[in-house]
Amino acid sequence: MNTREICLRIIEKLFQGYTLEGITANLDNFKKLNKKDNAFVKMLVLTFLRRNGEVDFVINKFVKKPLKGKDEKLKNILRIGITQILFLEVSDHAATFTSVEITKKHYFGLQSFVNAVLRNVCRNKLMLIKTLDPTNNVPKWIIEQTYSDIKINIKDFANRISKVPLLDIHFKNKRLMDMKYVKELKGKNIFNNILRIKHTGSIENIPRFHNGEWWIQGLSASIPCIIIERIFNLDRKKINILEIGSAPGGKTIQLCNAGFQVTAVEKSLERTFKLKENLKRMKFRPKILCEDILKNNIMKLYDCALIDAPCSATGIIQKKPEILIQEKNIHSLLRAQQEILEKTSKLIKKNGIMIYAVCSLIYKEGAGQINNFLNKNDRFIKVNLKDIVTDLDCMNKDENIIMSPLNYRKSGGVDGFFISCLKKIR
Repeated sequence: MNTREICLRIIEKLFQGYTLEGITANLDNFKKLNKKDNAFVKMLVLTFLRRNGEVDFVINKFVKKPLKGKDEKLKNILRIGITQILFLEVSDHAATFTSVEITKKHYFGLQSFVNAVLRNVCRNKLMLIKTLDPTNNVPKWIIEQTYSDIKINIKDFANRISKVPLLDIHFKNKRLMDMKYVKELKGKNIFNNILRIKHTGSIENIPRFHNGEWWIQGLSASIPCIIIERIFNLDRKKINILEIGSAPGGKTIQLCNAGFQVTAVEKSLERTFKLKENLKRMKFRPKILCEDILKNNIMKLYDCALIDAPCSATGIIQKKPEILIQEKNIHSLLRAQQEILEKTSKLIKKNGIMIYAVCSLIYKEGAGQINNFLNKNDRFIKVNLKDIVTDLDCMNKDENIIMSPLNYRKSGGVDGFFISCLKKIR
């Protein structure tokens, strides 16, 4: 099976609701690819996802008779061809020829149709590139449910998420950032000991991967732990932190590196293996519980809890662009978030704090969830984060922090996150 046919198989699965990570982990033909072909397949699929609305606009423009549901595979073949022609450094001939060959295999007799459509796209390539609207890539359900009061320009947002995300490397300390191999990465120090680089391959190819000197963690994802570090800036060895939703381990590593006593809770067995693997590489050994926090009978009280709640992930579309073609039903997520907040609130000491973080830009999952919790729990008050993170480019709204892909714009943007801090007063 060639690379384009593997792309076709992956895209079909994505439209069925599977995650890209899950598909590639279980698709044998993909796993057998060499590094070069593996990278090409990923780039083609990810580019289509980020540009899905623009690609479908082109199909509708050049296919006079709308493709019906039974012709979904044919539409996916056109999607693969158009993505290559308009957005990848693939020759027009190669993009057209490979799409025609796949059509012969699945729709013999329609190869002339596919050839004609793609050749027409090639002829109009420059005009299309100039006039395509990236807002077509963002589905209505995301636009309608994101924060309306923080003034995220949807066109700027769409432009940002259509680009390949940069990679943030978090070093154990500033001293490591002066080493020769770090300078050779030609990155940009965007905050504290976080270096941002352009890298699309495996992170194992970054020098000194196995040395435990650095880990991958976006700036936005680092902020909840930065808040904890600033609130508990003394005697950290005496501070016990309960971290919920720990995998893959970026925040766990950050808290351990800061000197806290950490209990990491992760309900997924598969993700717990990944968590342990990452912690081993970084040479940290916190207590790990592979359990569902809602079913766990933890008796101990903690100084601090960090909740990385399950959410729609609308803040990390650049990294998980399948969200753009898979509408999320957030009702079950909202219920889980509420239950986790309630359960965790019972595990905090008096005067302890609870950090709630979601990589989402949907109001109901962020500020809405916190407001509902505080309306029912008078034992907690909100901590004003504006006074704690004055050196960050972020939006402060009602004492919470909201990060969007439009923050740190000159450095390439950041993931979208909502963060709130609550203190238990009795």
